[in-house]
Amino acid sequence: MSDSGTGLLENLRLVYDSYGGLRSFIKSGYTWAAVFTSALAWPTLMDGTWVQFALPILPTLAGFSIAAYAVYFSVLSEKDRDALRIPAPSLNNRSPLLILASAVSHSVFVQILAILLAIIFTAKPFPTPVGYSELAKSVNLVISCVGLFLTTYGIILVTASVFSIFRILHIKASIPPK
Repeated sequence: MSDSGTGLLENLRLVYDSYGGLRSFIKSGYTWAAVFTSALAWPTLMDGTWVQFALPILPTLAGFSIAAYAVYFSVLSEKDRDALRIPAPSLNNRSPLLILASAVSHSVFVQILAILLAIIFTAKPFPTPVGYSELAKSVNLVISCVGLFLTTYGIILVTASVFSIFRILHIKASIPPK
């Protein structure tokens, strides 16, 4: 795949290559905080009430995450951005600027995916064929588990966006004035 397309899968590949892939997701403290939070909120899995807090708050949080991009570009000069574009050996030859941008992109993607899953879960659009009610319950439970996890993860990722904004400000503050 080239980097010039606008396809969904190609864009996701670009974001997650910069993010660090599945390994970064699994090693992330944010992921494990979401697993822990989801486990604490397990009763909302059973009755599907996780949707009642997902749908009202996630769109606002996604908007905040998108606004983090604006903060990056308003705080950093072109010279600062150029310096942060250089791949760093300590970051597996990834650009610090792309890592921060991919983290915000990841946040927005997770939050939007959680919103879509909440809408689908609420609609329960799939008919249950006769004799498959237990399977349907299991499928709904799995969707509910994934939805709750994505919701808590999306909320926790707002913290990641806040920290990435702080990191940019910290980097900017450590650049000596000329």
